[in-house]
Amino acid sequence: MNFKAQVAVITGAASGIGLAVAKQLLAVEANVVLLDINKESLEKEFGDSSLQAMLFGIDITDQLAVKMPWIQQRLIWAGSIFSLTVQALLESLT
Repeated sequence: MNFKAQVAVITGAASGIGLAVAKQLLAVEANVVLLDINKESLEKEFGDSSLQAMLFGIDITDQLAVKMPWIQQRLIWAGSIFSLTVQALLESLT
């Protein structure tokens, strides 16, 4: 499958499986929306990927934060999303 210009949303993208998935998708030229509660780690890992990645330091368990208009507006950049990886939520449930 050709992932170039496709969009994926990945939570828990600053570490673990989320980090690995994000790096793999960037390597195949996908556009990614990366979410993690630790924005500093996101910027450290992906700060040089600004053309292909949007970084959000956000707690996805906080419904008000997720519904904020600035996030929704930036997701318009993403267009049609082909993949959603919810690693952060999975790790918090275990």
